Amino acid sequence: MVKIHIRMPVGHFFREKLATFVILTIFLGFCVIPGSASLFNIPLVNDIPSVLDLDINNKNTIQGGVALGNEIKDENILQNISISMHSFSYNKKTGMWNAYNPKEDIKVSTGVPGIFTIKTKCGSFQMFLSGLGRVFCLKEPGDGKFEADENCLNVVYKGFTEWYKNSDGRIEHGMTIFESPPGDGNLVAEFVVSGDFELSSAGGNIYFSDDYGRVFEYGRISTLDSSGKILDSAIILSNGRIYWEIDDRNAVYPVNIDPILTQVKTLTPINKGNADQFGWSVSISGDTAVFGAPNANPGTMPADCGQAYVFYKNHGGTDNWGEIKNLTASDREASDHFGWSVSISGDTAVVGAYSADVGGQAYIFSRNNGGPDNWGQVAILNGSDTTDGDQFGYSVSVSGDIAVIGAKDADPGTLPDNCGQAYVFSKDNGGPENWGQIAILNASDKAGADYFGCSVSLYNDTAVVGAYNAGVGGQAYIFLRDSGGLGNWGQVRILNGSDTAPVDRFGNSVSVSRNIAVIGAYEADPGALPDNCGQAYVFSKDNGGPENWGQIAILNASDKADSDFFGNSVSVSGNIAVVGAWGASGGVNCGQTYVFSGDSGGAGSWGQDQILIAPDGSNWEYYGCSVAFSDDTAVVGAYEANSGVLGMWGGKAYVVINVPAPTFTSIVPSSALTDNASAGVTITGSNYLGKPVIKLEKAGQANINAKEVVVSAGNTTITCSFDLTGAAAGAWDINITNPDSKSVTAADAFTVTAAPTEAPSGGRTSSGGGLNTDTGVCSAKNLNAGDTASFGFKDKGAVYGLLVKVSEDTPNMMVTVKKQGYTPSSVETPDTNVYEYEEVKTYHADKSAVTRGIFEFKVAQSWLFTKGYTKGDIVMLHYKDGEWVSLPTVFIRDDAGYYHYTAETPSFSWFAIGIGEGETILADEIHKITPKETVIPAVETTVPVQTTAPKSPESEHADSNTGSIAAYLLVIAVVLIMLAAAVIWQRKQKKKYPDWWNKKF
Repeated sequence: MVKIHIRMPVGHFFREKLATFVILTIFLGFCVIPGSASLFNIPLVNDIPSVLDLDINNKNTIQGGVALGNEIKDENILQNISISMHSFSYNKKTGMWNAYNPKEDIKVSTGVPGIFTIKTKCGSFQMFLSGLGRVFCLKEPGDGKFEADENCLNVVYKGFTEWYKNSDGRIEHGMTIFESPPGDGNLVAEFVVSGDFELSSAGGNIYFSDDYGRVFEYGRISTLDSSGKILDSAIILSNGRIYWEIDDRNAVYPVNIDPILTQVKTLTPINKGNADQFGWSVSISGDTAVFGAPNANPGTMPADCGQAYVFYKNHGGTDNWGEIKNLTASDREASDHFGWSVSISGDTAVVGAYSADVGGQAYIFSRNNGGPDNWGQVAILNGSDTTDGDQFGYSVSVSGDIAVIGAKDADPGTLPDNCGQAYVFSKDNGGPENWGQIAILNASDKAGADYFGCSVSLYNDTAVVGAYNAGVGGQAYIFLRDSGGLGNWGQVRILNGSDTAPVDRFGNSVSVSRNIAVIGAYEADPGALPDNCGQAYVFSKDNGGPENWGQIAILNASDKADSDFFGNSVSVSGNIAVVGAWGASGGVNCGQTYVFSGDSGGAGSWGQDQILIAPDGSNWEYYGCSVAFSDDTAVVGAYEANSGVLGMWGGKAYVVINVPAPTFTSIVPSSALTDNASAGVTITGSNYLGKPVIKLEKAGQANINAKEVVVSAGNTTITCSFDLTGAAAGAWDINITNPDSKSVTAADAFTVTAAPTEAPSGGRTSSGGGLNTDTGVCSAKNLNAGDTASFGFKDKGAVYGLLVKVSEDTPNMMVTVKKQGYTPSSVETPDTNVYEYEEVKTYHADKSAVTRGIFEFKVAQSWLFTKGYTKGDIVMLHYKDGEWVSLPTVFIRDDAGYYHYTAETPSFSWFAIGIGEGETILADEIHKITPKETVIPAVETTVPVQTTAPKSPESEHADSNTGSIAAYLLVIAVVLIMLAAAVIWQRKQKKKYPDWWNKKF
């Protein structure tokens, strides 16, 4: 390290030191002044939430950072963080509601009901609800009001609610319509759109595009009525306006409409080039995917030598699929077409190069070979008898330590021309990490030009090999390890489609998983089906007998048309099958992909669940040329899609997440009384999307549909309510149906209990809570005029205690307290943030006899913190005569993460605990109710009391400001005295030592 010395006159030195001293004095003075830390954005010591570490290293730089604790693993905390990140907040200065989607970098804002603004780095647009009704009778929505519920902002109109939900990775825009609008024709909602983007429609979706391509997709609309029935619905673009059109004939209202707005993302390689054909082949295993580009030749590589690319999930961000490695053959040459076929299983990837010497080759790559996350080449595979033109590597598949390689044109020795073969290789055969050939597979009925090996698929001990020109219209063959002897791979079955005809190309694509095999026939068109529309066939291992592999289903596209080539690619995992159709959609060879699932069309039936399209698709992209599916994720290739100036026809790939059916874990509370018109519950589970339809079901009884349904940001919690008035007592099933029609039913999960006709026994006072419902129930008997009853409610919400004074004899009184986390339908929404609603009722006592009540309740400190309020902002509100009235509210203590309060009321109905200006009650003005000894033990406790009336803006910091001014004046006075003393001292020294003062060092 080099030290630099600076020469200066001594006088200058002292003047510099003096100036520095004065500056430091002023700085420290400001810092120690109470309340003045914000002047330099320095937190006071008592206000620092974490440890601030400063480290001066040997490079003379200062590094600052916050020392954090251990990694957060608690799911509830993570969910709360997610909700907080996506919540809508109100800005009082601007009058706007705002939310931010960090994953998509989208901002949502609104200040006028019905008008929402969506902003991104690419621009912004506005959507305005202009009409709702019937096709020929649209009406303006009228006045609406905002209701925020964490990450969901509702606009409540008369008869319906429009809502925007900000979730991880997407924004949902939907509507709940409570009553059928008058008139004839389909139900229609009209939206006016304006902004920076050009609108277009394709595949039933609306696209927002700028000069560089599509930015937003608005679509995937689904509509459910209250019975769970899916209604036919569509999104239409006309004259710059967006329309929702729903066929609601015979629908049971309310109806939920739920389209989704997502920002478009696709996968392209970093070193993309023109005509690379990235996505020609795809494969996925868990969180790792491999994509082939058989014509790639970046940099100085030989023309069309080919490459493959490895992508990891969560690389570059949560749920992002980032490129981790590009794979090339160690002996690459021009026109090898490395990447024509790819397959991955765990830590092993296989890449085929059907034109490599001699007769084609395949290459094995291993994860972490050559370093962490490096995929190093560990073997080159060749068939033991391959010759030029065999196209070894035309198809590949790997499962565990076994790989199968297809050579569709192989015809060694006396075999028929181009009959084809497949080869089986095993890891560690011939030595550690050596991949040695252990078998050659041939069709038992081989013939010339069968092209056996055009497709292969391997799952554990089962291999399927396709021969698209064998027999009549193509065939597929099942081979099983150890069939015919230990280590032998023997043929156990030949598969044919039940309706195949010549040139159907049955077997051009194959996939096997567990006991299911799917075979594609991309030119099939039996009967009256459109020419070359294509089909796929599902076979089950033991259907028709052990190892019989009988056909159980034929898959067809719901929108099949000529030359769709449905079945050109297939993939199956578990009971989910994905089928590509590279010629489908409204354009020319734009392509589509279809998702099917077992039992989707009924027990034992394979039904179509969804159609996937490229969000940025156009003609001649061939979306669906390759497909692969693993766990809940599908990858789809579009080998001629444009990916920018350096990627004309270079190809793209797409990752699609399959959202599984909802699950049910619990419902709290699990029972309620029959007289409860708004029984609030919280349901926990997973995979809750949009606005699910939730209903209670019981044999012989009409379903009870949930109201006020709200889904958490993490899609794991639902809050809703049921009107149980007149409901039959007993156990009820709970059914939850997502907008995509996937559902779950929990048998006997909720119990309806008959409302009590007499107060429960238990004497004058009941404490510690009542029944196991959302309503706490307590009773008191033989009260005389002037008596006070004490009621305690355990774990029933914010309210845990209640004192009630009666003015007349009351032999038998019961009190219920019910909590609710959302606005009850019978009251207006207060103009403030609400922590919780409480409904309090008294039974078997004349209302005039109840003269006074005092609540004890608590509020979570974390709720106030996230909302930006303090403990002095809480007030209890009482709904009386159609309006909310503030009650005298007193802060009494804090403990265990809660602030505790009391509030006094003259009567009972609905109450709200929230933010507002309550009546100020001073400590010496608190009215205490002293009950009889038999009700409450005569124990007096003195507690400090703080009123909850918020300070006015003018007086909020009055005390601290007064102290601050005095401190400022003191610091200024000290500085001035020091400056004066320094000047006097300098003059004296200069006269006494004139030579020394100007000397240089």
